[in-house]
Amino acid sequence: MTKHNVSNIVFSSSATVYGDATRFPDMIPIPEECPIGPTNPYGRTKSTVESIISDHVQAQRNKLKKEGKSFDHWNAAILRYFNPAGSHPSGIMGEDPQGVPYNLLPLLAQVAIGKREKLLVFGDGRTAISHVGFPYGTRLLTPLTVDYASSDGTAIRDYIHILDLAAGHLVALNYLRDNHPGVRAWNLGTGKGSTVFHMIKAFSEVVGRELPYEVVGRREGDVLDLTANPRRANEELKWRAERTLEDACADLWRWTKNNPLGYRQSPPDDLLKALEENRKKGNAEKVQANGHSADTNGHTINGQSSNGTSAADHSNINGEEKPIQLTSSKDFMEAALSPRVKSDSVEAS
Repeated sequence: MTKHNVSNIVFSSSATVYGDATRFPDMIPIPEECPIGPTNPYGRTKSTVESIISDHVQAQRNKLKKEGKSFDHWNAAILRYFNPAGSHPSGIMGEDPQGVPYNLLPLLAQVAIGKREKLLVFGDGRTAISHVGFPYGTRLLTPLTVDYASSDGTAIRDYIHILDLAAGHLVALNYLRDNHPGVRAWNLGTGKGSTVFHMIKAFSEVVGRELPYEVVGRREGDVLDLTANPRRANEELKWRAERTLEDACADLWRWTKNNPLGYRQSPPDDLLKALEENRKKGNAEKVQANGHSADTNGHTINGQSSNGTSAADHSNINGEEKPIQLTSSKDFMEAALSPRVKSDSVEAS
């Protein structure tokens, strides 16, 4: 950061840094004040990087303060994701795991298109194979399949749509620039927990058929419940998850069924055409809404510049470098697909 003059950083951390929050009273849903205690290597790496970033930002602030210089431009946002899910609603951009995915929904997607025979549900080690034709309600109430202390015996996770996550990054970055908080952590989650069986049911309904699974032994490092308390992000960042679990399942299935080979194939023409039509419609609406808002010097007002392009395309105006201000997931997608002028911030994952 120091070498490249990057003073604001948004770090993609994880809820796994909390470990088993049920070891403390009143910590479900999990607030940012929950003590850190990861139970697996992934969580420990995220926790370690959080500490490195925090120490570096604080060291830079202390150094500049002692020198009598301005120091509040050094800041870090620690975003603790819960369980990212879904794909871009267009159906042309999504997750394309190489090898064995480590998340539930991509595994279900591979079962749905025949890449995998069945989903392995980590439970108590006693075999319980699903039988197509049995109502889910009957299976979910079977007490001998799994043994987590949840409503149906499977682990609980908070699934958040990736577009809500993208929006969280944007508001966090702008919060750093506007408020200079130093180092601040925020949970990004919905605040609603879903069990593994509930996820299987939700995705199966989108696919249109029941997907086979088998309960096997517990996976080392897994915990019972990772459900977010997102109140701090709701209040400070004015951010809230807007998309549902069903949205995430539908978007992921749209991506998977249309792109079974992932990025090793071209997206279907009808999806590309629909995306282009939506983009043209959105640009026309933006110009109509903001066409009167630009001054004659090329400055941007209300997100529109004098040449009709988005403010996200301009970080250098009249020779003065300006931070790129992104305020929506649509802006995020446009910025990701356009050449960027370097800014004072970087996102790490």
